[in-house]
Amino acid sequence: MGKGEAVSEDEAVASGYAQKVGERLRAVRKQKRLSLQAVEAESGFEFKASVLGAYERGERTISVPRLQRLARFYNVPVDQLLPKDGGGDSQATIDLRADDETVDVTAAGQAG
Repeated sequence: MGKGEAVSEDEAVASGYAQKVGERLRAVRKQKRLSLQAVEAESGFEFKASVLGAYERGERTISVPRLQRLARFYNVPVDQLLPKDGGGDSQATIDLRADDETVDVTAAGQAG
């Protein structure tokens, strides 16, 4: 039960969350009937198809400012790009990167 195990568990939680965010990103894009290439072109190349695809597959974590810009592009509220809380691990801590700062968002059910 060393520190390495906790980091691995945190990484697994963050990876799972990135996967769920990616699923939401893909669902909204498809709902808008846009291909990855169309998003790239219509965004003036702000969102590269390869990077957006990596976000959608959960291979890359999207920053908060970038998520906000993507929500504006899709003309949807930011929370529509986030997974709905379907129960899951109430002890999970999610690591969101805003610029170079790290913001820890802890599930509401966690005792402080």
